Amino acid sequence: MPIESSTAHPSDAPSGETGAAPATKKPSKRALIIGSLVVGTVLAILLLGAAEIVLRMFRAAPKPGSKVLSNELGWDRFPATDPPIEATASSPTPPIRLLCIGDSFTHNTAWTRLLVEELNRRGIAVTGWEAGVEGYGQVQEAMKLEKLLPELRPDIVVLLFFGWNDPRDNFPAPAITYNEHTMGRPYLAQDERVEPPSRLGMEIRDSELFRALLERWWFRRTLDRTRRAMRESGPDPLAANDDRHVAIYTDPKTWMPLYMPSKASSTYVEGAWRETKRALEWIRSQCAERKVDLVVAAVDAPFTIDRDVFDEHVAKDPMYRADDFDVDLPVKRFETLAESLGIASVSLVPAIRQLSRERGTKLYDGDPGNLTGHFLMEPQQVMASTLADAIEARVRSSRRSP
Repeated sequence: MPIESSTAHPSDAPSGETGAAPATKKPSKRALIIGSLVVGTVLAILLLGAAEIVLRMFRAAPKPGSKVLSNELGWDRFPATDPPIEATASSPTPPIRLLCIGDSFTHNTAWTRLLVEELNRRGIAVTGWEAGVEGYGQVQEAMKLEKLLPELRPDIVVLLFFGWNDPRDNFPAPAITYNEHTMGRPYLAQDERVEPPSRLGMEIRDSELFRALLERWWFRRTLDRTRRAMRESGPDPLAANDDRHVAIYTDPKTWMPLYMPSKASSTYVEGAWRETKRALEWIRSQCAERKVDLVVAAVDAPFTIDRDVFDEHVAKDPMYRADDFDVDLPVKRFETLAESLGIASVSLVPAIRQLSRERGTKLYDGDPGNLTGHFLMEPQQVMASTLADAIEARVRSSRRSP
């Protein structure tokens, strides 16, 4: 009798069923595409990161006197000051410690050294430091002084104001920039705190890959956007709306209004001077707290002295009207502001203008018509002598006081 097996044979299974494991489902085309994109993105990030690391390894060390990016200040000089200019006059007491700050009319220029040498020649023992930084306004100068005052312990601070740029440097709407590397800077917030530059923006600008591949394109794109925004109505709508476009510093729509009496109370000009006043008050407060004598002086752009620059950049501008343009307006407004704050002010422009009349030659460097020139040596000698007169008078007066 046949023995019946209790074990089912695969052939006994109903049609369409087997005992084998189901076949593995193939990924969809969409999943393959997404996976490839993820892997490709990760690899691209790793490669870009590796390239950035390699490029930074070969980044040249900053040269003395050059600019470097700063998360707090936007940019700074390297090192923070020049080496001290040592006193040469004999004195029974320690030499007076003099610190000079400002923008490019101070940074790597001669007048600080000439001033220290002149005071020593007059028998006043002075050791000096030059701490100017290209492109700085008073907000950045105030922040820099927070570090330098306790470090250098000066007795006198000389601040050189530059009428063409400084009010604009202190105001963010529109902000001004000098090149690709000065696109972000700090400003004063309404609650008196400092608004630092965007940390993300600073990290991006510090990237070697960004500098090599995108920086110039981004710079041009940013400036084009601002030019379009100011094309019809100038900077006032941006100022009224706190619209922080970035303009190149040579754009006449951002500097011509500073010299036009009809624009003195405009939203943009008034805002720039309001922020300048707040920054000066901060500087005055710092110096008063440390019992440092603060002295300010002002100079201005080539077109205020050299006729060739005026003819090229002012007289040809569509905004120019002879009865509504005053080359001395920013300097006069600054000196009035300093007086209102009780800050000692030394007037440099009359002596420089007198030198121009006597010489009949250009006092600023560069080719004819150069809008962005800086003083040649002789006007810097006049500056140093004029400042030395004022400082000598203050020093000798304080020594006579009981």
